[in-house]
Amino acid sequence: MQLSSEDLSYGDSLHFLFLSLIDISAIAINLILIAAIILSTPPILKNYSVLLLLIAILDCNAALMSLLSTVIIENMDGAVVYVYVGPCRLIHAELCYAALAIHVELIGESCVLLLISFSFRLWSFSSTLSTGTRTDNRAKLFFICFIATIPAVIAMVTRTSPSPPPQHLLEHPDLKGRLFSVFNMTATHILSKENILPRVSIGYVMFVYLTASPILFVLRRRLLRKIQSLITS
Repeated sequence: MQLSSEDLSYGDSLHFLFLSLIDISAIAINLILIAAIILSTPPILKNYSVLLLLIAILDCNAALMSLLSTVIIENMDGAVVYVYVGPCRLIHAELCYAALAIHVELIGESCVLLLISFSFRLWSFSSTLSTGTRTDNRAKLFFICFIATIPAVIAMVTRTSPSPPPQHLLEHPDLKGRLFSVFNMTATHILSKENILPRVSIGYVMFVYLTASPILFVLRRRLLRKIQSLITS
């Protein structure tokens, strides 16, 4: 788990190149979106633009952290092993740990803000269009977004402190000479306190990922129905 400045293997180089192209594209697209939100948002949508701006900023920073860390994920003996192939490995191991933690939690937080965004649109859309006035203020939106970040911040702090790697992983031939971190997920039973912090952290992220998509689908359908009802009315 020492700092690695060795040349990447052919497979690792391809992995880094492919993900880098995606991350750079995501950074560029989100920068354009941020500029468009700041410069071109109509006055009637200023409050809602706060949510879009926060999501775009989170996604842009998540892509930057992904570009910096760029990991290959392995499952070895019940432990989640993150092998770092990004440029952070040439700087400092702690930078890699922090970049990965920030990346994962920002993606999860972006999902939460998307849920807030669709919920806000569903609640305020018809009133905003019919009256031409704002139905909420930015202070309340900022407060809601701040409260929504608390679980992600707690999980992020947990993920910046990976578990000490078992000796057999330090001697594993596939990990020799590579910078990696370990999140030990093993436990005697699901309610055990053994390795509770990494299990809760990863469990929170998985819960957000798995629940956000179906909820967003339902909210989107309800929002489309509300728009269609306004059009036909």
